Amino acid sequence: MKRVYFLTILLTYSIFGFAQIKTQPLNAALNPSAGLIYALPRNIIVVEVETRKTVETPGIYYPYAERYLGITNICQAENVRYEIVGVHLSIKAVPDLQNTYIIESGKAKNAPAIELTPEGFLKSIGHSNYKKTDIKKEEKMVKPCCAENYQSQESSIVTREMQQASSTAKMAELAASQLFNLRDTRINLLTQDLDKTPSDGRSYEIVLSELNRMEKYYRDLFTGKRTETTETSTFEYEPQKNDEEILFRFSQLKGIVDKTNLGGDPIFINLQKNAGTLADVAKASAYNGKETFSVYYRIPGQAQIKITDGNTIFCNQKMLVAQFGKVMTLPTGAVRSAEFCPMTGLLIRLEK
Repeated sequence: MKRVYFLTILLTYSIFGFAQIKTQPLNAALNPSAGLIYALPRNIIVVEVETRKTVETPGIYYPYAERYLGITNICQAENVRYEIVGVHLSIKAVPDLQNTYIIESGKAKNAPAIELTPEGFLKSIGHSNYKKTDIKKEEKMVKPCCAENYQSQESSIVTREMQQASSTAKMAELAASQLFNLRDTRINLLTQDLDKTPSDGRSYEIVLSELNRMEKYYRDLFTGKRTETTETSTFEYEPQKNDEEILFRFSQLKGIVDKTNLGGDPIFINLQKNAGTLADVAKASAYNGKETFSVYYRIPGQAQIKITDGNTIFCNQKMLVAQFGKVMTLPTGAVRSAEFCPMTGLLIRLEK
């Protein structure tokens, strides 16, 4: 009986200790240094735009491609063009200085632990099971292709006859002849008897890779080269209301340019707040200067975000936006533990 009575007293004391937590806006605090300060997050939309740059360079013998190789419709002038191949949206959280609060835990020795993120967002109350996990990335060794190991310089492809040729047309003819010789050599290597092939598979692979590389080089002398590279540009946009504005401009000749550069077509970000979310039906508790609450948090709103040039929609996505929601308060009373989403300020777990 005494044991039960003792446990009842201990539990009552514990609940009383947790009840000492109270929160008020920072601008209403008489002594800001007497508590723990935290801020609700507001969200920034991060837009990552992936573009592809394609460069076409004509070969030095392109006028003779049809005569010696029978190839038509090849690149005859240098051409550079850009295109948007992907748009990805994400959010990041920054402190909302208009919604900053101070937590006073009183003098109770058994007050619950309060955990903040490095940015100053409230993460948990009375929850000490957080464990930092070190993520180790495995570095994989990339083995270079055998063709890269044994790739010779381009100058080694040019034969003595080509160097001594008296005209460009003659050099093109010799290059075409060498191209057909390489193709014949490869066919013979693939179809000849096994006793005449290289003794091991790696040597066989090296020979074929070198023949393919040399053939491509000679072919590029007529057809030209085409290279593709991708670039990623990042833009940040802070949602404030339903709006559409120019995020950047895009030119097929120059790629992404500043939104003030009229040489590019405008790319818009369109943001519309969605109705009917939990934040729309929640009744926010207003601070009246007298009543104190255990903690302030936020129910985020939702928005539909589109990235478009007016005709093509590159991205259309729903996202939570903290500042589109409402600031809420937990009721006055004992709070054993609670967890919050540092990205939006949403209450995700509560234990009384």
